[in-house]
Formats: sequence, structure tokens, C-alpha cells
Amino acid sequence: MENKKWAPFQEENLGVITSVYELIKEELSELQKETACPNSFIYDFIVKIQD
Repeated sequence: MENKKWAPFQEENLGVITSVYELIKEELSELQKETACPNSFIYDFIVKIQD
């Protein structure tokens, strides 16, 4: 297996990656609006998803 670090093509970065980023950001903003949770909860939530 190749050890080279993966990087997206510019088209991917401007297309699907940007749209997924925006979707996640909007959903987390909605979560925060509906629950009035603090930023720290959102940060912890993202870390749990990352794991």
C-alpha cells in the first residue's frame, strides 16, 4: 500500500467536498439552534464523529 498522503483533486475540493462541508456545518448549526447547546458540545460531537 502506498504511504503517500491523499489529497483531493481541485474539482473534488470545489465540488463534493465543499458541499459535504457546508451540509455538515448547516446541520450542526441547526442542532445548536434547536438544543441551545454550547460550542463545546459541538466540538466534542465532531471529535466523536472523527473517532
